[in-house]
Amino acid sequence: MKILKILGIVVLALVVLVLAVGLIVPTEYAVERSVVIAKPRSEVFRLVGSLRNQARWSPWADNDPAMKVTYTGADGTVGSSSAWQGNSDVGTGEQEIKDLVPNEMVHNEVRFREPIESVGQVFLTLSDVAAGTSTKVTWKMTGKNAYPMNAMSVVMDMDGMIGKDFERGLDKLKKLSEQPAAVATN
Repeated sequence: MKILKILGIVVLALVVLVLAVGLIVPTEYAVERSVVIAKPRSEVFRLVGSLRNQARWSPWADNDPAMKVTYTGADGTVGSSSAWQGNSDVGTGEQEIKDLVPNEMVHNEVRFREPIESVGQVFLTLSDVAAGTSTKVTWKMTGKNAYPMNAMSVVMDMDGMIGKDFERGLDKLKKLSEQPAAVATN
């Protein structure tokens, strides 16, 4: 009986600790990575401004080659979307183009369904680096971790979880963009 009482106190203390940490830890997160590509913005944008072309350099496509993806709407336009269903590494969700400025920016809203339900805002911005011959692409994702789940960011922060994926994806985008004949579908 004494052991159960001690276990109960430990569990209660852990719950109180998580709730207290959740009050201190930010609920918002941001992950950002950049790469410089030796191509003008107009060429790089063809691979960034289309959901079908984003799939060509997605780091998560490598995690599940059998992932099922469906597209809705006129690709490369505001309101177009893609939905995916994959293994436990990629989960299930959808993304929608919310805003688009040709050769400058794409804003996608990503809605994850499994394994954890959440919503993120993804921004792909392009800027000139060298007189229109090189482009800096910045991939940024922002979102919120609801209280008290935000306390988990102390041990599992979003940057640590997806930062390396962003780097792999941007590396794939760079290689694809810099190929002599980078064929874009849009």
